[in-house]
Formats: sequence, C-alpha cells, structure tokens
Amino acid sequence: MCAGRGSNSERPKKTDTLNQYLMQKARSNAEINYLASPVTGGGISVPRFHQLFLLGCQQHQQPKSISAGELAQFVWQILSSQGQRLTQAGKPLETAEANLAELRSVAEKFLSNDLRIYQALQII
Repeated sequence: MCAGRGSNSERPKKTDTLNQYLMQKARSNAEINYLASPVTGGGISVPRFHQLFLLGCQQHQQPKSISAGELAQFVWQILSSQGQRLTQAGKPLETAEANLAELRSVAEKFLSNDLRIYQALQII
C-alpha cells in the first residue's frame, strides 16, 4: 500500500493538521478542492462550500446539533465580508436573503448526505 510514510496511528494527526490548513485556505479562495483522508491515504474531492461547512461544524459549540441555517450563516459571513456572492443560472444573487437561502439549501444536502461520507473517511 502506497499511503505514505509513518504509522497508521500517526496518519490521522497529520491529515487533521493538513485538512485544518486547507479548510482555513478555503475561507479566501477555492483553489484547493481536496482534503486528505487517513482511511484512503489520499486526497478526496471536497468543494469549497463543503470545506467551509466542515469548518463551521468544527467551530460550532455543539457540532452534532448544528443546523443548515447556522452553517449557511457561518459561510455567508465569510463570503459577504469578502464581497463575494453566489450565482444562480449564471447571475449573481443580489440580496443577503437570496444568498442565505441558496446556502441553506446546499447545507441541507450537505448535512443529510455528504457529512456522513466525510466522517466515514475521517476527514472530520
């Protein structure tokens, strides 16, 4: 198996450190769309919003009870502080409410489907 050097017990610590760094980078750009999985020993495709949702889960006081609305608000604070907006059908969403509604929709899908996969891969 070509999963890299180091024992299996060291791998989660290293991937956690790397993933924290990459998720922090996702606050300002979407250049890196991968996070490391100690389960596979490689990179897993994780879009920017999912990285930010994972970061939001980690920073929440009770990560297991975070809502889609709370995740949407967390990500919107990051995006709006940078003057960024979501797009729909190729056009930017102009209002905070429209952006939050779209983020909430994406966060609902993330919480019901994707989060379990990332947990199984020990990305979070």
